[in-house]
Amino acid sequence: MVFPAACPPDSKFLLALSGGVDSMVLAHRLVELGVDFAVAHCNFQLRDTASHQDEAFVKQWADNQRVRCFSVRLATNTYADQHHLSIQMAARALRYQWFDHLCNLYGFDYVLTAHHMDDQLETFLINSFRGTGLKGLLGIPAQHKNYIRPMLHLTKAEVVNYANQKQLLWREDASNQSNHYLRNHLRNRAIPPLLEAVAPHGREDFSTTLSHLESTQEFVDLFFEGWKKDHFIQHTEGQSISLSALSVLEPLDFCLHQLFAAYGFEAKEVAKLLKAESGKSMTSATHQLMRERDHLLLIYLTKNVADVSYTIPKEVSELTEPFHLRLEAVQDKNSFSLKNNQILLDGDTLRFPLVLRKWQKGDFFYPTGMQGKKRISKYFKDQKYTTLAKANQWLLTSNGQVVWVVGQRCDRRFTAKEKTTQKLLISVLE
Repeated sequence: MVFPAACPPDSKFLLALSGGVDSMVLAHRLVELGVDFAVAHCNFQLRDTASHQDEAFVKQWADNQRVRCFSVRLATNTYADQHHLSIQMAARALRYQWFDHLCNLYGFDYVLTAHHMDDQLETFLINSFRGTGLKGLLGIPAQHKNYIRPMLHLTKAEVVNYANQKQLLWREDASNQSNHYLRNHLRNRAIPPLLEAVAPHGREDFSTTLSHLESTQEFVDLFFEGWKKDHFIQHTEGQSISLSALSVLEPLDFCLHQLFAAYGFEAKEVAKLLKAESGKSMTSATHQLMRERDHLLLIYLTKNVADVSYTIPKEVSELTEPFHLRLEAVQDKNSFSLKNNQILLDGDTLRFPLVLRKWQKGDFFYPTGMQGKKRISKYFKDQKYTTLAKANQWLLTSNGQVVWVVGQRCDRRFTAKEKTTQKLLISVLE
């Protein structure tokens, strides 16, 4: 039984207790060690009467041991259909959701599961068949966040031997004997004869292999953490990564995976972006990655504001979203000087409500200090806007016409003149 050194002795533990031999061995050992813990049992309602008998067995054991017991009946088939998941994936999602809920509700520090070395070997093989990388080959971590697997160093045979020696009772899940699922097929028909025939010490050697892989992954993580510290340069818009620095990394796909997978990007797609023209981008659930002239720009997405607009009725004098904006009528243009984030408009030319929005195709204005009219897209290009700067630029409009590229340039049709009687001062405040 191995607990991480970081676990305080007074921690509150929740044990995932199915009633099978693995979790019953862990439960027995926790009682022997005098660990303060409660148990949680999931009834997935997949095996009719047998599922309810497992639930009753766990409840009876907990009652005999005076251990607090939580149990839940889950509509696994319904959840799988609704979310288009396999039964195994649905059951996994449901149980971890419920464990997290119990931890939040009752203040458990750690959840214990009874995974062992054979589970590790099965996971290793399954992931290798699916084309995984180094992290996938590491299998099940001994600790991930608040989930701890203290029996990963034990083989299945050692677990069963312990249960027999202690004369423990447990429930056998008949579905484990079915070879319908890949994991069960490996467990029942592939791994045992292979190890017995050609590698009798295979499990022990596999443990050594995992240790080597963990050391390799630790080295890889440290290298790329250092690389990112040197080359992911923080700016106001996001983090820029030099294309020249990326181009010398080898092998490129592996390095791109290590650098960008955590942000939701596939290495092959990032490689395409390296060769794309400036302005091209790709988006994940949490980030946007843009190709600029000589760098990539990584931006964290807080919310999509591309289609968001803010209406400003005539009676409104202040706005706090999407930024702090103040509108006030003034009488004398010469009583003060305009600052960079201020404009003085001819109130008679404005049509309320005013609207704050982002740039749209076809937008144009008559910029102050210039001749004629200019498309907003051409103005952006002339001012060397980055792709992100374009996306972040707000426009103040009146009756669909651009009044102000906010904080930058005003349309001269709307600026207050010497003879203007209705003057409106608009200020962007810090």
